[in-house]
Amino acid sequence: MNSLNNFLKKASKEVKPIYAQAFFSVSREEVTYYLVFDYFDKYRYYEKIVTNKKLYDEEMRKLFWNMQYFLNLEKIKVNDKFCKPEVISLDLGFRDKLENPYITFLIGFKIETNKGINIYENQYESEYIEYDYRAYWCFPKDSKIISVEMKENYEIVGERFLVIYGKKGSYSSGYEKIIFNLS
Repeated sequence: MNSLNNFLKKASKEVKPIYAQAFFSVSREEVTYYLVFDYFDKYRYYEKIVTNKKLYDEEMRKLFWNMQYFLNLEKIKVNDKFCKPEVISLDLGFRDKLENPYITFLIGFKIETNKGINIYENQYESEYIEYDYRAYWCFPKDSKIISVEMKENYEIVGERFLVIYGKKGSYSSGYEKIIFNLS
């Protein structure tokens, strides 16, 4: 077992993030989103993890609480009221090959919206972006994005869809603000 532990310790350090996507769905009462991280796993660390129930349960627990830790550091407000994002569930799978695992987090938080103008703000520590990513926001049918403030490139599609483009090698802004109108 000691040689397996040594292998796992070494292999886990070699798992490299290669891409991420986020899919945000905004309603009048909550924001729910999926974060999907894709990795290159040269030594197939996650293959070993999923074949051992004890290791799998430990890894999933660790991933859950690591993500929750980072969410707890964010300062999210909607209409000047703080929101508490929580990990709801997570999933581990593979894309085509065992060297290409992905981890998906389902996250949500309650919000209070107004008829008319609403303001979403998120403050977090700026960090070096190790991989390209895209974040897709979908607002309710009767809404319109008024303005967006962030360092990352973005595109408003139609009136209620937002796509954010994070670029490997740059730094995240540490602040996002989306002003939207609800009819």
